[in-house]
Amino acid sequence: MTKQEALIIATAFRDRQGYKTTIDAGTPARLYDSFECVTGPAWVIEAPLPPSTLEGTNTITYVVSVAEKAVKCIINSSGFIKRLDELDTSFSDDELDELRDMGFEVLD
Repeated sequence: MTKQEALIIATAFRDRQGYKTTIDAGTPARLYDSFECVTGPAWVIEAPLPPSTLEGTNTITYVVSVAEKAVKCIINSSGFIKRLDELDTSFSDDELDELRDMGFEVLD
């Protein structure tokens, strides 16, 4: 897999997820023999986010498996790995209601 192919895969994933990163021919991408969330070689693509006052790296890193030709995980701007094959860990409607009852402002 070439860098260009990895960028195309990351771009398609970004578009499906609605992330606001910039991916183009100048986006840093590095090929590794192995990476934590991938078996075998992977392209690691560090795509910049729009400017923000939040702490973090101001990037989302996409990890593209060469063997599977797919994004297998992302590393968010705080450095946390999100494995895409893990179960959805979002709150249920009941949990959101409980948080609201406790006084938290919950965005829908």
